[in-house]
Amino acid sequence: MVTPRLLISDDDRSLRQALADAMSRCGLEIATAKDGAEAIRVFDSGDVHLVIADFHMPGANGLEVIRHIRSRDRLLPCILMSAELPQAIRFEAERMAAYAIFDKPLRLETLRQAVMRSLQEVYGWRAG
Repeated sequence: MVTPRLLISDDDRSLRQALADAMSRCGLEIATAKDGAEAIRVFDSGDVHLVIADFHMPGANGLEVIRHIRSRDRLLPCILMSAELPQAIRFEAERMAAYAIFDKPLRLETLRQAVMRSLQEVYGWRAG
């Protein structure tokens, strides 16, 4: 497999950049989006292997991003994160087979482990 491309979508620029920096150190190619609509455009442009999306974003929320992805790709790992996530939204994310759901503030190591595990499970990819 080529180097996996991770899409990080969050309207908080500093968090988006911190996650991009942390995940790039894992040997991943990184794409970012400042809102849900941009995340959908980046996904539709191709070559995305995993998506991390914040729930609360303008344009389209993280659940809408996952719904769009699921309409085109049933296996691509999607991680949803939020500072505040009602139980009904968690259930919907689980129903759409979100790989993981994380509360903010995030522990980078926990997120990194989930990303690496999902890439191995879905694509057989291991960091070199």
